[in-house]
Amino acid sequence: LILSSFLLVTVSGYWLLAPVFLAILSCHTFYHMFLLVPLVMYTYQSSCGQSKMYDTFKILTIIILTFAFSITLLKSFHDMTGSWSFLSSTYGFILSAPDLTPNIGLFWYFFTEMFEHFRIFFLWTFQLNVFIYVTPLA
Repeated sequence: LILSSFLLVTVSGYWLLAPVFLAILSCHTFYHMFLLVPLVMYTYQSSCGQSKMYDTFKILTIIILTFAFSITLLKSFHDMTGSWSFLSSTYGFILSAPDLTPNIGLFWYFFTEMFEHFRIFFLWTFQLNVFIYVTPLA
């Protein structure tokens, strides 16, 4: 629902509201932060005819608002829980994939079939794989 709201406000041209939804999405998983690139590209392309300085202002505002809202949300999570342990439970789990029990994803199967000394290489390869798919969207 939040992702569809983000896409709706982006396409509708509400470029000040889109960073709010993107920040909420990025608190769930950092993969959504990759949508900042298409957001900036779409905002830049949709404002053709405006002055160069106004385009730069909009892009910088989007980037700053996204990171400011993200930091504010992370800080509010810290204030509610009293510790930063939620970071290792969300972002740390995605980056390190420590639990290799069978699930619906491909990570567990791929990592159980490889040698342990290649683990870091394949973790980085899988993380880079997600970013590569965002590039054509931009």
